Amino acid sequence: MTNLKNIHIGTLVETKLKEEKISIERVCAFFKLDTQEIFQMFKQDSLETEILLKWCKILEYDFFRLYSQHLK
Repeated sequence: MTNLKNIHIGTLVETKLKEEKISIERVCAFFKLDTQEIFQMFKQDSLETEILLKWCKILEYDFFRLYSQHLK
């Protein structure tokens, strides 16, 4: 079981983005942000819920389950 304190969501999002081979240009257009702002998200260990939900949508992956699996 992963410890909640050890979840670095920015790294996990970046890894999933690379796996899905979605271009950074598409991500920037989706978020309406520049590349620097997107890369900054990858450095963060936590993201606001609204931002994480957008990542879930563009990557078609439920990042929230990484946290909710600890509720059991």
